[in-house]
Amino acid sequence: STEEAQGRGREGACADATKIKKDLKAFAVFSGSGVFGECAAALGMVVLQTGAYYPERWFEKYHPFGWHFLMECERISYQVGEYVGKRLFNRNAKWAGDPAFQTQKRKFGVYVPDNDEYQHCVSIYKREASKYGAPSPEQYNYQLDLSRFADQAAQAAVQFKAAGVTTVVLACDPYSVIFLTQAATKQAWFPEWYIIGVAAQDTDNLGRLYDQTAVDGHLFGMSQLGATTKLLGPNSEPGKLYKSLTNKDITEGTTGEYFEYVHVFNLLQSAGPIIHPQTIAAGAPEIPPGGAPEFPLGYWSFADGPDGSAGTGDHTAIDDSREIYWMGQQTGPDGDMGTIVETYKGRRFRNGEWPNEEPPVYP
Repeated sequence: STEEAQGRGREGACADATKIKKDLKAFAVFSGSGVFGECAAALGMVVLQTGAYYPERWFEKYHPFGWHFLMECERISYQVGEYVGKRLFNRNAKWAGDPAFQTQKRKFGVYVPDNDEYQHCVSIYKREASKYGAPSPEQYNYQLDLSRFADQAAQAAVQFKAAGVTTVVLACDPYSVIFLTQAATKQAWFPEWYIIGVAAQDTDNLGRLYDQTAVDGHLFGMSQLGATTKLLGPNSEPGKLYKSLTNKDITEGTTGEYFEYVHVFNLLQSAGPIIHPQTIAAGAPEIPPGGAPEFPLGYWSFADGPDGSAGTGDHTAIDDSREIYWMGQQTGPDGDMGTIVETYKGRRFRNGEWPNEEPPVYP
């Protein structure tokens, strides 16, 4: 799975897909990597959670065989462009660790994998931000190669510091954030860190691994997840359901993959009574928007395209984001030090809904 997460391992992924299709005679697979999803699509087999954070254009290419509940990176990029344009551009980098940056207008850098799909999404972010006058950011493209994460992060820190970057857009995996923040501290370079919510970079457990000198008081951005208390524990939706079914408290720290199964059964129910790739594709856009009233994992819909327009293709469920910031000296819901804090009492925003005002982070 590590190989496939880096876009490699196609031979093994296709061997797996062939065995599942021909020997097990499966109609669909619960989840699999993007590489596995491509192999499955070639065999006419549906993967109900595949290509995490791949762009909508990738899902269109393999339609109707690939789906996910996580927001794809085109929609994320539209929202990042809107957020940067409305809330950050042409304002001082007041949450940077370097006092000199705090009195300067922001200069952006972006750290992103070098593959075509994520590069496509970054191009959308840059185009959308430019509509507000924001210039193209300093960019470092890194390889999704675990053995090179540390040295690439160190190189990026040198490049960004030399370019005078005050605000880094972290369009990357969470492990690279660990190495980037460590490298920044070693370089005595203390910018703002803007996370976009991908790959669990917006969770307490990962945030605690970032270099706290770099991020405590200086990391904020978007999150497509909900607050931990809405996702885990006895007061969460899965916790309440588990209690009603078993009269027992749910095991601490687990959801039983509740939200993933809700997504899967939404698709299957909308397709019925004849379950077929084409009936899933026809039924998905007709699923009523979901998540209310608490929106623990956001507003779910398959009706709107990445730019928010209706009827333009949508293979991923989550459509909105909340705003968050990192507090390294505040206790989290699990009792450990360091936690994500949300603004606007957790209010969530879809395309076009971000306020045109400075973020109320680190108030």
